[in-house]
This record gives sequence, structure tokens and C-alpha cells, in this order.
Amino acid sequence: MTKIKMALENAGYNGPYNEQTLIECFKDFVDAGTWSDLSLEEVEQDIQSGELTVNQMCNALIRL
Repeated sequence: MTKIKMALENAGYNGPYNEQTLIECFKDFVDAGTWSDLSLEEVEQDIQSGELTVNQMCNALIRL
């Protein structure tokens, strides 16, 4: 099982299991306030800049 698939399944998402779905899933959790220290705007900027990686998002969703 890929790490992206594991993260998405742990978060309750069903495919497609790709980076775009992972990013949207992570942003949904941020927008819902799952991580109160993160804002959606900051996360979007961090993704764009590469400061927030797919691996980091996977790890966060796996630890839910």
C-alpha cells in the first residue's frame, strides 16, 4: 500500500489515491480546524513554496 493511499484511507477518503486528492484532503482537515495552529491560507502558501511536502501531509493524516 502506498503512503498516500494509507493516509487517505486513514482520513476516510476513497480514491483516487494521488497527490492532488491528498492535498485537497489535507486542506479539508485544516479548514475544519483539525490543526488549530494552521490556517488554510498558510497551508496553501507552504504547499506552493514546497515548505509543506506530500510526505509531511501523509504523516499528519496517518497520525489522525
